[in-house]
Amino acid sequence: MTAQFGADGNRAYEDVIAYVRNLLISGDLQPGDRLPGERDLADTLQISRPMIREALRTLEVLGVVSARRGNAPSAGTVVLAGPSPALATLLDMEFALERFDLSDVIDTRIMLERWAITSISRDADLTLVEQALRDMGRTQSRADLISLDLAFHSAIVDSSHNQLVAHLYRSLRGAMHQRLIMSLADISNSAWKPFWRKIMGEHVAIYAAVSAGSLDLAAELSENHVTRHYLK
Repeated sequence: MTAQFGADGNRAYEDVIAYVRNLLISGDLQPGDRLPGERDLADTLQISRPMIREALRTLEVLGVVSARRGNAPSAGTVVLAGPSPALATLLDMEFALERFDLSDVIDTRIMLERWAITSISRDADLTLVEQALRDMGRTQSRADLISLDLAFHSAIVDSSHNQLVAHLYRSLRGAMHQRLIMSLADISNSAWKPFWRKIMGEHVAIYAAVSAGSLDLAAELSENHVTRHYLK
């Protein structure tokens, strides 16, 4: 298929994406709303329907919209409300291509987590942090530990109540998931229980410092915990 270009030299599908973005910025389109149909968009923008479909597929991959097919009243292309997982996927690909040095990635994660920890208020709800810690104490499998480690640290960052920092952190931490899997795979079965107890002890210490309001200490413990298990 020959690429179409808009009047400004952009590819036609980029003009569609820009059009949707401007509707979101202006407030004419909001989460939960349906986009105009392909035919209406094609008529409005004077762009072929295949280019419209390409743009809508791109927006769906980015997690901006969801295509609901069929003839039901809810069918159509709907703007999504929650944060998109696309950033984690993009970062994961960037790491796979080795476009970032691991130490820089870890420094960024630490920066976000330190800021979040030192911003936690004394009346913050730490229920999810406690739950992750309890669940971690009941499991010794490697897969569960990886999942609960992510839940524990993400819950701490979520406690800062900065949604953007939490989303950036979760995306970055999720993209580092494979690195942790590789790190744990190197641990022998005989060494696993002592390692697991050490991880538990570090998490307990971080939680105790946060719950006691010793946020600088908690941030320091968290940084030591991350660098110890990623920078080997």
